[in-house]
Amino acid sequence: GAGEEARRKIVAEAARLGVAEHVEVEGWCPASEVPDVIRSFDVGIVPHNDFEHTQTTVPHKLFQYMLCARPVLVSDVRPLRRIVEDTGAGLVFTAGSADSCAEAMLTLLRDPRAAAEMGRRGREAAATRYSWRLDAERLVQMYVELAREAGERGGQP
Repeated sequence: GAGEEARRKIVAEAARLGVAEHVEVEGWCPASEVPDVIRSFDVGIVPHNDFEHTQTTVPHKLFQYMLCARPVLVSDVRPLRRIVEDTGAGLVFTAGSADSCAEAMLTLLRDPRAAAEMGRRGREAAATRYSWRLDAERLVQMYVELAREAGERGGQP
């Protein structure tokens, strides 16, 4: 979904590195087309660098990749590592290390059966314990409990 300026920078950097023939930069696409685009991938990658923000957030694309049964390759920032290791949905590499990322990618690409199994496990986890439905149920339950507690205190915080 990169904007045109970002797209130009990425294409220029790929050319500078001599890998332009191996890089495709997709522009924005409607949400309805995202699953088909993801299914065209061999691996879904979330290469976050290690910043305070990335240590406390999880991008939706991780779960989109998982729902589409793609093995994931994520950097070792805390929330990404936790989800991937807990679910067995893919591999983790050292944030900021191109060598670590490349090694993990080759591991996935060299063993398509293991990669497919990781994709299956990711799909299962995204459709169950990481589903919006389950999160909604937890959120509603939390509000019910808060309302009950507030009522018990006479509406006082």
